[in-house]
Amino acid sequence: MHESADLRVAARRIAQGRWSNAGQTCTAPDHVFVFGKVKDEFLGELKKAVVAFYGADPQQSPDYGRIVNARHFDRLTGLFASGDIYHGGQHDRATSISRRPSW
Repeated sequence: MHESADLRVAARRIAQGRWSNAGQTCTAPDHVFVFGKVKDEFLGELKKAVVAFYGADPQQSPDYGRIVNARHFDRLTGLFASGDIYHGGQHDRATSISRRPSW
């Protein structure tokens, strides 16, 4: 993310791409490279976008997808140990896994 970018627009587009269908799409971005000068401002805009899309508690949002199965839920929550969580991170196995059959 270049320092001349419109950080609000970029953050909203990245949030939509990343968290649409709980990030379970082949086109979901996995990395965002951000100039250090705008890192904190970008993270703030990204947090605002997530809250705007899914509310203060995404677990309760009907617009936020669920994880396809228990194996993937366990794999994803295991990743929390490998980094720092900037926003969110709460998870509930009972409500985070899709109730629909995965084909």
